[in-house]
Amino acid sequence: MDKKTRYETTQPETFKANLYLQKNLILAAAKKAFLKGQQVEVVRQTSYNGDNCQISWCVDKEAWLIGSRMVSFLVKDSQALTTKDSKAFGAGIGKVAFKCAERLLSLLDGVRDVSSLKEDLTDHTLIGHFLSADESSLSDQVLMYKSDRLVFTAIVGNNSHRIALLPEQTCQILTKYDLPMAETKSLGVQSSYSEMCDALLKAHWETSTAKTAEVNEGAIFWLIRRSDKQMGDRVLSLSQVESLEFVMLREIKMSLRSFMKSTA
Repeated sequence: MDKKTRYETTQPETFKANLYLQKNLILAAAKKAFLKGQQVEVVRQTSYNGDNCQISWCVDKEAWLIGSRMVSFLVKDSQALTTKDSKAFGAGIGKVAFKCAERLLSLLDGVRDVSSLKEDLTDHTLIGHFLSADESSLSDQVLMYKSDRLVFTAIVGNNSHRIALLPEQTCQILTKYDLPMAETKSLGVQSSYSEMCDALLKAHWETSTAKTAEVNEGAIFWLIRRSDKQMGDRVLSLSQVESLEFVMLREIKMSLRSFMKSTA
């Protein structure tokens, strides 16, 4: 993002070469949009320190498909979570996915038209984070929250070549059913590559130097193409920036865990 390097595409040094590759992947589509005379909006979304989860409605099985930590399972209703097999699954490798299911079904109790939500999520996947209040159960989580909860960030089309629905489309669907969405804020529509890099550089600095009490883990930055009448608005790329305070807390926790294991 720096003015000295934002236009460079290669770097011979091994370490920096990887960073340049990441930069090119994130910014290439936006740069092409500017060359075509289009505009790009920068959107900042709060990044929470929790386990990723994916939720979709499976029409064939008439059940919710819920996944987290590389484990997925189908659940129809709250009663299905009370069986012996379900409890065993929730106490083992499916602990996080099981907790996600519990929180989802609890949220659905407050949704008036669940059938309409199922239709909206058919062939789509709801992406979010499971935030835990129990430090002992989820040792990989650095920040603890007051209560277990789900916070959603995006909706992805299962058979679509596009990265995700536009943030405003996701917000519209989640608001319709009173489901929680991560705080999302536009940083403005940019008319040139230089303006966009300036906006990102400023936002990255603000995020990286902020306290975890203000930004949680950090922020996710969306680059969205605007004003293309033929193709329509679309998400070009996403990237994440963590706050330095969060990074230090994570490193301290990992070091302490390694120390405890070596002395056990």
